[in-house]
Amino acid sequence: HRAARLAREGRGRVLLTSFSRTLAAHLKQQIEKLMADDPARERVDVVHLHQLAVDRITDVRGQGMHIANGPALSRAAKAAAEGLKAAGVTPAFLEAEWDMVVDPYGVSSWEEYAVVDRAARGTPLNRAQRETVWKGIEAMRGALAAEGQTTWSTVCWDLVDHLDEVGERPYAHVIADEVQDFGPAELRLLRALSEVGTNDVLLASDANQRIFKPYTPVARAGLEVRGRSLTLRVNYRMTEQIRRTADRIISGKQECDEPTVPSVSLLTGTEPEVTVFPGVNAEVKAVAEWVKRLVANGYRPGEIAIFARRKDIIQNRVHPAVKAANLESFNLESDEAPPSNRVAIGTMHRCKGLQFRAVAVMGVEDGTVPLDTVRARQPDEAAQRAFVEMERNLLYVACSRARERLLLTGVGKGSEFVPR
Repeated sequence: HRAARLAREGRGRVLLTSFSRTLAAHLKQQIEKLMADDPARERVDVVHLHQLAVDRITDVRGQGMHIANGPALSRAAKAAAEGLKAAGVTPAFLEAEWDMVVDPYGVSSWEEYAVVDRAARGTPLNRAQRETVWKGIEAMRGALAAEGQTTWSTVCWDLVDHLDEVGERPYAHVIADEVQDFGPAELRLLRALSEVGTNDVLLASDANQRIFKPYTPVARAGLEVRGRSLTLRVNYRMTEQIRRTADRIISGKQECDEPTVPSVSLLTGTEPEVTVFPGVNAEVKAVAEWVKRLVANGYRPGEIAIFARRKDIIQNRVHPAVKAANLESFNLESDEAPPSNRVAIGTMHRCKGLQFRAVAVMGVEDGTVPLDTVRARQPDEAAQRAFVEMERNLLYVACSRARERLLLTGVGKGSEFVPR
């Protein structure tokens, strides 16, 4: 609604953006509904921020780019650590240093790394140790460059540099959703896309839904919100029963970098269901029966979603449950908005910003939520703690997609996050 209003005022182009491709597709669908046949629609761009950065840098350079994925970063870290042969500088340590310090803040020289704030890492380094680690970081960067790969953060920083250099500010208004998942590079890009002025940048965020990046103070990116922020306390999008369950999940946090504020829901409904089964077949059958009952009571397939932490659970449990309910599924891996005649399915990471009348979360069990295989790879206690808190947020996100009905299921032993 804000994007539509600003576009109609006609002071310039409007960017409506987010961290998630799925959410960007959903926002675009909503803009089409709000501004059908409205000439002002031409002034609104709806795209997730990384895609915008890639498209613009590609236009500037005249060539595409390859974004390094997790395995590529792991290979580069392993090769760098083996080359260093330094005590304590393991592949996991280098990868964490890259992910939490070097890459997000665009650290490109030893002079910058020598003074960069590493508070988020927990493990202190003296100057000599930093020099050793920096050699590993340079080796990682060289390995990625040799393969012609870059990172999302680097692309964002490159676009910031380009916009600053040419003095271009392509938008009069920037509206960003799910800002809690933006890192330093993304936040700085939001600032660079618009001139400072009236209604220049609007940031919408929820600290409890941070699942991709550590907390970054927005002031570091030149986005001043002191005295200009508003905390929303009334929940319009889920029942009080679902809100309480989601809040109990998040209340187990050991520490929080931003204060959480009590809220209240205006809707009321049935209590969420939590069931742990002895085997996968029993879980699949129960979820299928739950979906059938919903459809029999007037729910359209597109108003139902099933999420899971891992892709193999999607394949081996979620798909069979939808099939057993005699329905078709729509995978949220697609950039398209979910259709009304299929049950939406996907990993918890893909459900950001979406909403459904009914949600089932499968595989909410010990070892999966939080995901032990990833927790075990964290190099130190600080990194493990940060990972576990983001996993807790992830379950909160999945549960809070439900408006009226919520079902949590698992096999064997339930997740440590779920209230007993």
